[in-house]
Amino acid sequence: MRGRPPGSQNRSTSKVRAVLTAVLDKYDARSIQKDLDSLEPKERLDMIAKLAEYCTPKMARTEHTGEDGGAIRYSSDDLAAFLGKLDSTALYALRQAVSEQTSPSSDEIH
Repeated sequence: MRGRPPGSQNRSTSKVRAVLTAVLDKYDARSIQKDLDSLEPKERLDMIAKLAEYCTPKMARTEHTGEDGGAIRYSSDDLAAFLGKLDSTALYALRQAVSEQTSPSSDEIH
């Protein structure tokens, strides 16, 4: 069998990678910060998000479902056991979230 070994780069890819490496070697943190500071806030955040992809692992999305892909169902005992493990701060936050979900919005109040 002839050709490149699996995983090896072709000449064009190697050349482009070498040029980009040389450019990045000359581009220090101070220059990057100066360029980021010159951007509008939205552009700056977009650029930081794009750069972050190269230094942080991407998180996989996880979807939790119950039987047959439906809603997860808990018994009263399961719910009581879960709530019994929460501290007062977590319980307060949970109460606030539930009350916001069940309170009528200002549009619904006449």
